[in-house]
Amino acid sequence: MSKKLNTLNPITEKTLWNDKDKPIFISLASTGIEPQKDRICKLSLLGSNGQEKSFLINPNKEIQEYATRVHGIKNSDLKDAMPFENIAEEVIKELEAHNVFVAYNFSFTFQILQNELYRTCGYQLLEENFTFIDPYLIFKKAFPYTLKNAAKLFLGKDYKDDEYMEFSAVKLQEILAAQIQQFPQFFEGDLRELEHQTIGQIGIPGKWFNLKDDNFCFAQGKFKGKKINENHLEYLSWIASLEDISVSERKFIDEYCGSIKA
Repeated sequence: MSKKLNTLNPITEKTLWNDKDKPIFISLASTGIEPQKDRICKLSLLGSNGQEKSFLINPNKEIQEYATRVHGIKNSDLKDAMPFENIAEEVIKELEAHNVFVAYNFSFTFQILQNELYRTCGYQLLEENFTFIDPYLIFKKAFPYTLKNAAKLFLGKDYKDDEYMEFSAVKLQEILAAQIQQFPQFFEGDLRELEHQTIGQIGIPGKWFNLKDDNFCFAQGKFKGKKINENHLEYLSWIASLEDISVSERKFIDEYCGSIKA
């Protein structure tokens, strides 16, 4: 289906774009988060003519539960939807009429669309044909992860770059309270679940070790990525001799080496 936008069309406004720029805005929903394996189940295109085209697509693949929680599309919603093959030619025509690719999380969007087009009709969607714009990455650049930006987003207090911010534990408490109010879904489980969702597995604070599949591995150095084992005792002893390791790293090395030698 397609529809003409009635609101002010930012595509045709004299803002970011010059005469040779032809941006296409692309939003999609997928069965999961692996662009090489997952499939598109909904695709929305907005070309430079201001015409939006939106398609429900039967991916012939089960939608992962976590993906449904993000975009709300269920497997039952797609029983009567068309396969991607039916819209491939129209999608290619739209893409070839544009040279600026605008998408939220552009890398995933481009890759999964690239795979769908190649799989269905052998079409090669090439990155050199586009300039890429990603509002998500622009947002991250505009709002780096700082306490000042947290205060701006959650407390409505806008500290200028050169303004001293009298930040306190009370303000930190106020930010968390605002987050609980605005995003209650993150706080439905216990605190350990929240930790796992936002921080991940807590490994060993420092720079030398991380957790991978519940195993401690080297995070840097000549054994980077390798699971720590008894063959690394000499190397671990060398790390322990360094002055700039953390207390937790030193404790881990002492305990690990002690357990192997015992």
